[in-house]
Amino acid sequence: MFEEDGAYYTSHLWITGMGDVAFECSFTVSKGSSAAEAEAVIASLEIRKEGVKYPEEITISLADFTPTPGMRSNIS
Repeated sequence: MFEEDGAYYTSHLWITGMGDVAFECSFTVSKGSSAAEAEAVIASLEIRKEGVKYPEEITISLADFTPTPGMRSNIS
C-alpha cells in the first residue's frame, strides 16, 4: 500500500505461467477497491498454441484510451 496526494492505493502483482512462458501482471487500485475486474482479465490469459488459427486481434492506440474514473496510470 502507498499514499499519493493524500489518497491510499494498493498494488497487486501476479506471476503465473505455463510451460516456458511466464506472465507478470500488476495493477493498482484505490485502497479498499475490488480487484475483481483485474482478476478476470488475468484469469482470461491463455498461451497461444502453435498451429491454431486465432481471431484477428483488436489493437488500440494509447491516444484513444480513456481511463475509467479512479484509474491511475503510470503512462505519461
